[in-house]
Amino acid sequence: MKKPEQKIGIRTYLIYLLVGAALGLYYGLFYKHPGTPPAYSYLMAAALALVAAGVTVAVQYWKKAPFRDMLKDFLRVFVIFAVFLLGLELRKLIFEEWGKTVVTVYTTILGLALGLIVAYQRHSVEKIEKR
Repeated sequence: MKKPEQKIGIRTYLIYLLVGAALGLYYGLFYKHPGTPPAYSYLMAAALALVAAGVTVAVQYWKKAPFRDMLKDFLRVFVIFAVFLLGLELRKLIFEEWGKTVVTVYTTILGLALGLIVAYQRHSVEKIEKR
């Protein structure tokens, strides 16, 4: 019985890793330097992460969980969104310093990392739900 559970877990990880890598590759291959000042871009990325995390947690937990759990999940989701969005904003600096090839490699690795995080969370939730 343990082997099928492990296979499902490995498949979950593999799917999310591949999707994350594909999204990262897309963000790198089709990147065009916008020319906006970095300070504004980073502030906008942080604000968008804050809004996205708020909406995600509000929809997921509205009237279903104690405020403490909602706050804890909000902080976790905010960090994930912020890392991703700020990571995308770093493409400007990487592009200016090393060029498009390094941007593509960077965003692919960023996508893999986020895919791994999401897969781990999903796998953890599946384990909890099976109990």
